[in-house]
Amino acid sequence: MVQYKKDEIKQRIDTAALIVFAEKGYRGTKISDIGETAGVSVGNIYTYYKGKEEIFYSIMPEDLLDTFKSLLMDKISALKVKNNLHLDQFWLINNEVIEFMVGNRERILILLKKNQGTKYEHAKKDLIGFLLGFIKDNYTVAESNILSTSKSDLVIVIIYENLINTILNILELTKDLNEVREYLNIVNSYHLFGIMSLFRQKH
Repeated sequence: MVQYKKDEIKQRIDTAALIVFAEKGYRGTKISDIGETAGVSVGNIYTYYKGKEEIFYSIMPEDLLDTFKSLLMDKISALKVKNNLHLDQFWLINNEVIEFMVGNRERILILLKKNQGTKYEHAKKDLIGFLLGFIKDNYTVAESNILSTSKSDLVIVIIYENLINTILNILELTKDLNEVREYLNIVNSYHLFGIMSLFRQKH
């Protein structure tokens, strides 16, 4: 029973930390903020953690960014062939990406936006650079397109920077998870057909 109580208190601290870090960011968060949200005294928090930094890294999985990259890579790869089978595959993967973002809402916000003062400060730039490289390796500018090859790098960066910022705004401003899913589906549909009109698969 005592161990169960300890586990329950630690879970409350971890859950509260996610909420507060996602709202205030790492730099703006105090141990007392976490304690207030968790309903746990500051002294009790120090029973489980040495400080804010240890709390932060204990609730942020090391492989979170790599997992997100892998899901996005699968999603982009599903567009390589424009037929119904591959579009069906795209939507299956798209739903997987959305459920990943919904299930890790606070962690995605922290990773890509609320990360000042942590090792993840450049995570969004890293993600955009990864997407730029993957698009360039697998796609080329579509023929008879207003987009010239020489301008494609900047355009890809702008497109994905805006997409990520839009996703982060949805995750931050929309509290109802069903609404989050709906908004993300709308944004992904818009993005899908925009990308398909600009680029084609490399042979």
